[in-house]
Amino acid sequence: MPKCWSLSTTIRNPERNIPFLRVLAEFEGEVFTEEVQAAFFKRLIQTKNYKPTGLPFDIVAKYEEPEEFTDEELEQILNLIHYKNSQYDNQEQIYAFRGRTAVGNLNKMGMAIAREAIGTVTITPLGREILSGSPNFENIFLRYCLKWQLPNPAESGYHGFNIIPFIATLHVINKVNELWSNEGNKPVGLSKEEFALFIPVLTHYKDIEKTAENIINFRKTIRTLDANDARIYVDNCFRETVIRVFELDKNDEFNITKKINNLYDYGDSAIRYFRQTNLLYYRGAGRYIDLSPTRIVEIQKILETYDGSAKHFENINTYLEYMADINQPILPWEDLESLEKVYINLIDTAINLQNAIEQNYKGQS
Repeated sequence: MPKCWSLSTTIRNPERNIPFLRVLAEFEGEVFTEEVQAAFFKRLIQTKNYKPTGLPFDIVAKYEEPEEFTDEELEQILNLIHYKNSQYDNQEQIYAFRGRTAVGNLNKMGMAIAREAIGTVTITPLGREILSGSPNFENIFLRYCLKWQLPNPAESGYHGFNIIPFIATLHVINKVNELWSNEGNKPVGLSKEEFALFIPVLTHYKDIEKTAENIINFRKTIRTLDANDARIYVDNCFRETVIRVFELDKNDEFNITKKINNLYDYGDSAIRYFRQTNLLYYRGAGRYIDLSPTRIVEIQKILETYDGSAKHFENINTYLEYMADINQPILPWEDLESLEKVYINLIDTAINLQNAIEQNYKGQS
């Protein structure tokens, strides 16, 4: 049973979803059997959208060429790679497993339905818009992040979860900034380390405020330590967290290290996807992730409208239809009064930026 949440570590760069989707479209209408799953994975390699590790230099160099691999070159690559997985008897089964893994995020985002139990591979209306060549990615990722929740009928094992991770993250950052400001400090959002340690293990919206308080205490403790002691403290916090959350033996160093690395990966992946909404941005030379000042009106509307709790769905079909609907959910600022506030905030931001440029760079081209 999952103890934390993760958006995707298979497709860590959000933009890579599009070429994966384009390859999946070649299999539309086919039942997503193990054979098709394996064929999909092989096509990802052949179209140069997936690069196995450990390939010789001459093959790696060919990834820079625009043409896809020939059937003979693909066969050569498959003969060079040997994946190990004790759950499967042969390479074809492992290819099928990797095909299922590669398609997981396309299912999760509502771009496609590729599940053997449901029927044939289908590219949803959302997926078709993405493949149209002129999609509004900011709108697509924003609506996806506002909708993806745990639990949901399409993903099993999330008993006890009650969270929309993106909305909960906005609430946490907003609360941390408020508490940090009350301490007399300039709000900076969350450091990448704070994000990895506290955000993926936040599984219930009722724990948002407690999580924010824990982050503040964590941050204040670090400030009292020198660099070496601070590093030891951070490492110990990660260690204690994974032992507690994943119920590990404190002497199981292999799994402790693995889970700590997982938290860093999950945090990194979530930041990459959440930033696609343009509601979050990097600051402090990329060390912190914070609420975007140019979108503060929209963010406040989200915080006022949603508490981060998950919705109820009758069955998997209603959930998948909801995820695939580009017009869902209705954005809480899509009214005249809110749009006027958005406009005024953007104008004020532009004027302040112009004044700062003139003050700091006067007389320079």
